[in-house]
Amino acid sequence: MRDQYNYRFSPLFTRMVDADYALELHLQPLGVIDKVYIPINFDNAHWVVGVLDLKEWKITVYDSLQSFIADSELFRRKMLGYTLMIPHLLAATSFWSYTGRSPRDDPFVSHRVMDILQQTPLSGDCGMFMLRHIECLALRRSLSFEGRTQYTCAHV
Repeated sequence: MRDQYNYRFSPLFTRMVDADYALELHLQPLGVIDKVYIPINFDNAHWVVGVLDLKEWKITVYDSLQSFIADSELFRRKMLGYTLMIPHLLAATSFWSYTGRSPRDDPFVSHRVMDILQQTPLSGDCGMFMLRHIECLALRRSLSFEGRTQYTCAHV
């Protein structure tokens, strides 16, 4: 078993976090961003939206099919890989030097938003739902459902 504190991340990950790319791409390092939207997959069968709040040190999860993991303790266990590993990823990059804050290695707190639009079980569209929800959150809009197949970003 690897020592979790001596784990070395691939340069692919650290370059993304450090925004170590050509200037014309206009990417910013994670240390100057407050929130990051990430796709989260459970059991290779269900996609949800994760919002990393790097100031509040929490992951907010928007789950379009809460019945997939209805038990709150099971949900907490499924999130452990994210809540425990992300602080180590940040430590392997220049995140802390950009923020000017003291390094933390404590786990992120995870929270699942319960009052969101739910998809029909077995509809198989959680990946598209997740992508559209990230778009709406980034635009500071709410996700709404129109008709049988169209998710839209509504003004709040």
